[in-house]
Amino acid sequence: MQNWKTAVLTLAIFGLGALAGTLVTAQIIRGRLADVRKVSPAPTPENKEWAAKMTDNLRKQVDLSPDQSREVSAILARTHEDIQRLREKLRKDLRQRMIESDRAVERQLADPQRKRWEEIRRRRRNDQPQQPRPQPNNNRP
Repeated sequence: MQNWKTAVLTLAIFGLGALAGTLVTAQIIRGRLADVRKVSPAPTPENKEWAAKMTDNLRKQVDLSPDQSREVSAILARTHEDIQRLREKLRKDLRQRMIESDRAVERQLADPQRKRWEEIRRRRRNDQPQQPRPQPNNNRP
């Protein structure tokens, strides 16, 4: 009788230790990611100053000359635009893929199931946070 209590207690102690270690590790990783984002923000459509910030960071870290700074800034600005185009294409492709998937599922369902499926999809659309759509960059040369 005593052996199983010892085993359960030992497992509980090790389990709590593993849980605590996981939580501490997650906090450390979150903190480091936040630090990385402060130093090197992602080139998102909302972050229009990304190329300038990255160039400034590089200028300070590797002592870029003024000519190098201009060239690096131009490279990073082009990269930012390329990434925005890729994201928009991916967004459209994903949307089309989801539509195709929904239609394929719908074809497999009977009428009562289809009605429930429509309700699930309606809730799914309503539950998604509405994010502002990025405006196209029309001032490209």
